[in-house]
Amino acid sequence: MPIDRVKIDQTFVRELSSDDRAAAIVRSVLTLANDLGLEVVAEGVETPVQAKLLRQLGCRYAQGYLFARAMPMAELIGRLHAQRLVATPIRGS
Repeated sequence: MPIDRVKIDQTFVRELSSDDRAAAIVRSVLTLANDLGLEVVAEGVETPVQAKLLRQLGCRYAQGYLFARAMPMAELIGRLHAQRLVATPIRGS
């Protein structure tokens, strides 16, 4: 079964700042995934500290309540569309 992405369980993310073993596991997963050309998604990110530590370790993708709670698809599409409109630079003529 081919894979292109792995997830870091929220258990390790939750303990990232307080447990050296959890941090070592996260670092190891990120290193191994990078060596194998896989994307990594950290799940259960709930605090800015967790997000910052993950970024410092090289994790590019995360999900969790820090960013948004689960929502219906129509609401998600609306939010993504609104963010795109805000983030898209307006080009002069």
